[in-house]
Amino acid sequence: MKKRMVLIMIVILLAIPAAVFAGDGLSFGPTAMALDGFTLGDIIDYPEEVAESISSENLYYGGEVRLDLSIFQVSTNAFYSNELIEGFVNAGVYLDLGIIGLGVSGGATYVTDFSDIEFGEYYSAKANVDLILGSMILSGFVIGYTDEPDLVETPDDLVGVVGASVLIQL
Repeated sequence: MKKRMVLIMIVILLAIPAAVFAGDGLSFGPTAMALDGFTLGDIIDYPEEVAESISSENLYYGGEVRLDLSIFQVSTNAFYSNELIEGFVNAGVYLDLGIIGLGVSGGATYVTDFSDIEFGEYYSAKANVDLILGSMILSGFVIGYTDEPDLVETPDDLVGVVGASVLIQL
């Protein structure tokens, strides 16, 4: 029992400073996101249809910029499609665990057709998992969004989209 406790304390003492002080900086790169949103119920009940609907013709393409400061992260994903730019601006926490990074954040969305901009029309929550390969980051993410956060009572009330990014860390 004492050996296990000492081992747990060593892991904690090594992991917390590494997670807090690693990975500070600016990252940017291309990103792609599925056009169709799915509820959690769709993914559980119809996984084959959800997987089949994600193809290269059915993607938004854009860019992602992230700023990491200690355990905090601010990110912007912007996508272009059909003469519109849609973006997600999120802030949250990020843990850099060496080769793996985990982030959870929330924020607002914006949509513009270059003549008018709508900011904060929807609220979003983002979860990302990163594979950190030196200064290159391969990232997969899920963004859930809703126009009325007070009405999200079940996971089926939140529409989610999946995507991936390849980022270069400066």
